[in-house]
Amino acid sequence: KKTFKGIQKLIGDGLISSVHDISDGGRIVTPLEMAFAGNVGLDISFSRDASAIETLFSQEPGLVIEASDPLRGIKYLQAQEISVQVLGKVTEYGGRIKVRHNGKLVLDEEMTTLRHIWEATSTALEMLQANPDCVKEEAAINKNLITTPPYKLTFKPRKTPAHWLKAKNKPKVAILREEGS
Repeated sequence: KKTFKGIQKLIGDGLISSVHDISDGGRIVTPLEMAFAGNVGLDISFSRDASAIETLFSQEPGLVIEASDPLRGIKYLQAQEISVQVLGKVTEYGGRIKVRHNGKLVLDEEMTTLRHIWEATSTALEMLQANPDCVKEEAAINKNLITTPPYKLTFKPRKTPAHWLKAKNKPKVAILREEGS
């Protein structure tokens, strides 16, 4: 609860660019997914007494945060008695993924290559559902894609009306489903 409230405060203050839990895939999958989504490289390092496999694929509770002002975010979280550890930094757009475990380089690869491998399962499933020629073409285009799609809202966002927020009979949870979520 304390961590959730702390993260919400940092988001509200504009200090967090992105956040992702490590419960599905572990300490390595989370920053990789974040890098794939942002089309960026990473230079990160993990230090633990456990092996690289145990460390990188550990799915214990935790979050990976990309902060616009890391020092201010760290100070705030520490003041709230929330454990925090710096993993590394985002590098250049479309760059390499470098991962170290206890000082030893265990992964050094182009982000686009790793993203292509990551998407291979989805591509294989899509081959069963769509025109295989189209799926192959899409995969070939996406393999080296390092530009972010031009997202454009088709509506003007507005605040949720107060009467909806105060209503007694409303959903407790909303599940939004889109490919990749």
